[in-house]
Amino acid sequence: MNDYRRHTEILGGINCLVLRPENEAPEMAVVLCHGFGEQGANLAECLRDDALAATALDRRAVFVFPDSPF
Repeated sequence: MNDYRRHTEILGGINCLVLRPENEAPEMAVVLCHGFGEQGANLAECLRDDALAATALDRRAVFVFPDSPF
């Protein structure tokens, strides 16, 4: 995700991987969660640059991938 800044944040007491558009203010947030004991970064790998660029979400959303709290 070349046009996104990748960093970690603690949101609601949970460690999250956050992908934020570099040069634009996001209009929405997309939160993607998955199974127990998994890290959010594992799910983020499924979101490819070319797949995102083909959607209406490209550079309009901040993506949040929380780690499982368990």
